[in-house]
Amino acid sequence: MEIPYRFDPCTEAEYLAIKFQESRTFVIMVGFATSLLAVALWVWDWVIDPAHAMDALGLRIIMGAILLLYPVGILAGIKRHLLPWFFYAVVLTTQAVFLYHLSFLTTGLIYGIAGFMYWFILPVFLAFPYSTTSSILGFVAIAVNPNILVWAGMSTSFELAKYNIIIWPTCIIVIFAAFMLDILFRSIFVQMNERKKLIIEIQDSIATVKILRGLLPICCSCKKVRDDKGYWSQIENYITEHSEAEFSHGLCPDCLEKLYPEYGRKQKPEK
Repeated sequence: MEIPYRFDPCTEAEYLAIKFQESRTFVIMVGFATSLLAVALWVWDWVIDPAHAMDALGLRIIMGAILLLYPVGILAGIKRHLLPWFFYAVVLTTQAVFLYHLSFLTTGLIYGIAGFMYWFILPVFLAFPYSTTSSILGFVAIAVNPNILVWAGMSTSFELAKYNIIIWPTCIIVIFAAFMLDILFRSIFVQMNERKKLIIEIQDSIATVKILRGLLPICCSCKKVRDDKGYWSQIENYITEHSEAEFSHGLCPDCLEKLYPEYGRKQKPEK
């Protein structure tokens, strides 16, 4: 079964809508967890620089509050086509705060380089409901953002060469992961549609099948059939009403000879 990267426009819209609805609760839960994680990682600040960790705590709380906007925005009912823009605005803003926050810690701009990998791991799940194209553009923007911030004058001692060596392979890996997750969900979507069609076909078949069961009272003389209400009717009428069979009338050779002897002798095969 071939799974297309993109369906026709109508099917693609239906796919994205179902993808969002099916993953909405999961994304909201991960969004809240991400917000808490951003604050809880203050422990890392305290480990590398206990003397200045309290100075950075406020920025940790700010990061958590900004990230909290994303799940709250989903719950608030932000339109689905606007959510990718809103999500990456939240992520890029938090990333900028994180870079600024590292400058408050001794050796923070050195050991904090690996911390930027978090901005790729979690967005794979947080941006899952949206199109792969938006995810690719978003991940590239996340990778480029610190470069722009440092060139603009923020945390100028941040070592961009080391950062780029670590981040760009990570970016490529998560883009591939996002693409494969999308293909997996498309496969599930196709199978769901095929199952729905199969169920509809079976239901239609069941609705059109009529089966005669039980004892059928029939007159041994005129061959009329008695129905459940006690009425007698021609057997062909009864069968037509209680099944999908239809009758095409004709004469057998014996009846033809009996009713029309001159034709019956010609039609009846010789023994």
